[in-house]
Amino acid sequence: MNYMIDAFNLGFKLPSAVPFLRRGDTEQAIKIILRFLQNKFSTREKVVAVFDGQQGIFPGFSGFHPIEIKFSKAPQKADDIIRNFLRKTKNAGAWTVITSDHEIINTAKAMGANFMTSESFISMRLSPAKQQIKDKNEYEQKYNADHIDMDYWLKQFGKDKE
Repeated sequence: MNYMIDAFNLGFKLPSAVPFLRRGDTEQAIKIILRFLQNKFSTREKVVAVFDGQQGIFPGFSGFHPIEIKFSKAPQKADDIIRNFLRKTKNAGAWTVITSDHEIINTAKAMGANFMTSESFISMRLSPAKQQIKDKNEYEQKYNADHIDMDYWLKQFGKDKE
C-alpha cells in the first residue's frame, strides 16, 4: 500500500507534537511526526510525508526510512502538492491519503484514492495490544448487562418483570 500524508495536519492531532507546533518549534515537531510515522509503517510500504515549508529551512531530516519527505515551496502549500499529485497520478486508487482537510479528502474521493482522517489513522495505528484492550473495553461497556433497561424491554415484549 502507498500512503500520502498531510504531515502537519497529522501533527496537530498528535499530542506529543502539538506543544511544539503551537510554540513554533517546527523542526522538533517534524522530528516527532517523522518518528511517529517511522514506527507505524513497515519498510514494504511506500510513505510520503508532505510538509509546508522549504526543505532548506529544515535541514537534517534524513534517516527516516521508509518515509519520503517532501516540503512545499511558497506560495505552494502541502495541500497543493497532495492534490496535484492525486490529479496527475495514473493509479490514485493505489494510494491512501491521510488528512483531516476536507478539500484534500474531496480531491482524493474524486480521483479514486482511498483516504483516512488523521484522527482515525492515529487511533488505528495504536499497538495491537492497546487496540485489543480498547476494543474489549468498548465491547464490554456497550454490552454490559448493567446498562440494559430491563423494564423497557419487558414492556416492549409485553412481559411482566419476574
